Amino acid sequence: MESYALELPSNPLVNMDEWRIHIWMEKMKQFKQDGSGCEINRDMLASFPLFPGKAPAGHLYPQAFNVRLKTTYYLWVEEKNGRVLLRRKLPSSRKISIDTRNYQMLNGGKGHLLCLDAIKPDGYEKEGRDVTEAEARKILIDYKE
Repeated sequence: MESYALELPSNPLVNMDEWRIHIWMEKMKQFKQDGSGCEINRDMLASFPLFPGKAPAGHLYPQAFNVRLKTTYYLWVEEKNGRVLLRRKLPSSRKISIDTRNYQMLNGGKGHLLCLDAIKPDGYEKEGRDVTEAEARKILIDYKE
């Protein structure tokens, strides 16, 4: 993915507000394609759905689209018990979760694999391991009851 950091042009003829809008539009274009390119936070998730139609296959955030695909799994981000979790509902209706560490994992950092049955409020840091977003998604998708 091409980086669109806010590199401000030195040309005095460039309108800075238009430049920032251009950068934002490029990030949203990338996000619409595959779910990358934008910072994921509470405000962004609260704005979902952002786009009409169906999400492209393999999109990281299918809930950003207003037409839901029927899949055997569905991952979503949810705030629960003071944590921001990446979650999946299993066929038995049980939910499994990975702690995103307050959105850090969704923005290039590491999350924490929790006990798959439930959130253990005491000492959960000692259980499990740190994972990237890609690892977390694979663990949740591949999990079999």
